[in-house]
Amino acid sequence: MKVRVGYKDIDVLGMPADYAKATGHLGEYRSGEGTILVHAGQPPLELADTVIHEVLHAIVDERDLDTVLGDREEPVVRALAHGLTALFRDNPDFTKAWLSTLRGRRAKALLTSP
Repeated sequence: MKVRVGYKDIDVLGMPADYAKATGHLGEYRSGEGTILVHAGQPPLELADTVIHEVLHAIVDERDLDTVLGDREEPVVRALAHGLTALFRDNPDFTKAWLSTLRGRRAKALLTSP
């Protein structure tokens, strides 16, 4: 799969199991290669969290936020990834309405009627 972050199209690829075991990483964003590697052997929820985690690293890189965050990048990205994963998992109606609004289908889908 590809994901567009800013002007970059980034390939999301499976991470070889031996590499995941050797590094202890479940995911990795490689800016120079334009790839995200993700260990596919994770349960679905953890896989979704890892993918969004690495996409957030790509956003940080694309927006030059790495210079602002410095050594705080990893804990900030981890917190945001966990938060977004939980938001989308725990609020399926909100997620559906948000996507619908984003696509311009139902501009007021996110609003509660008075």
